[in-house]
Amino acid sequence: MFQPAEEGPGGAKPMIEAGILENPHLEYSVACHLWPGLPAGTLGLKPGVLMSAGSAFKIKGRGGHGAMPHLCVDALDTAVQVANALHRDRDAHR
Repeated sequence: MFQPAEEGPGGAKPMIEAGILENPHLEYSVACHLWPGLPAGTLGLKPGVLMSAGSAFKIKGRGGHGAMPHLCVDALDTAVQVANALHRDRDAHR
């Protein structure tokens, strides 16, 4: 099976809802995903889930006054720190 629009509004969910796993009935499946970091002709295998995430979170700030910055929570600065930390973690695993 080919999964169209995997990173947008499509992907596996509408396909499963349409019955792709029932006609014919599947007991298991093996997925294939292109990974440009592997040399050509290499097959990478791992048991269990791989390359799957659907996380979302919100960062909430708290405004204040320039005379009392210690009472503020700068949401933009916090978001930048989170993004930088995620990139450092990603780069550490390359």
